[in-house]
Amino acid sequence: MNKLLIFIIKISIFRFLYLKVLRPEKRTSSLFTSITIFLALCCYSLPYEQNIKQYGRILRNIPILNSILFDVIYQFPRHELRSHHQIKLIIPTNLNKLLSFFKFFFLYFIVIRNGKKYKIPYIIRYHFMMAILISLLQILLAYFYGSLINFVTLNSLLKNLIHLSGTSLILLQFTIIFYSMICAFGNGCVWLPLLSDATKFHIGKKIIDTI
Repeated sequence: MNKLLIFIIKISIFRFLYLKVLRPEKRTSSLFTSITIFLALCCYSLPYEQNIKQYGRILRNIPILNSILFDVIYQFPRHELRSHHQIKLIIPTNLNKLLSFFKFFFLYFIVIRNGKKYKIPYIIRYHFMMAILISLLQILLAYFYGSLINFVTLNSLLKNLIHLSGTSLILLQFTIIFYSMICAFGNGCVWLPLLSDATKFHIGKKIIDTI
């Protein structure tokens, strides 16, 4: 996850230097724009991390993702039996999850419900809401993926078809995330069927160019 953040910082700095050096007419707004783009890109760390936790080592078997994802995702601890001492750590862990839950609603209240009041740029509010909707969509896709791969059959052709369908489903989820990040990097609003309408329903409409 840290490497994803570093990657976002690098491309945000690259965009800032590009506006500063090659686009002199936008020098005055280059810093503000770069910070805005950085925050918009960070929104997609939520669905990205969700996919990493959901599929784990399965991603190693997909050559395309194996070559472009950050190697930090492959460091997964093995499941072991808990000792009496380790069981005591369950309560703090659950408290951390509960705090994360409240953090999410706090951010939603600030960025989405009161974004206009606090003058949060539209591009940040749009991508934050889009990232939330993508995460909700991924829950459904992950459930469908689990039902798909657990289908038992002795037919080798059907097995290959199921494996291919499961891989395609994972690729689809990462494609949606990366495509949305590309649109955010271009200071635009990504368009996705149904999700874009739901996003505008929450934050309102604004005339803005899309990629």
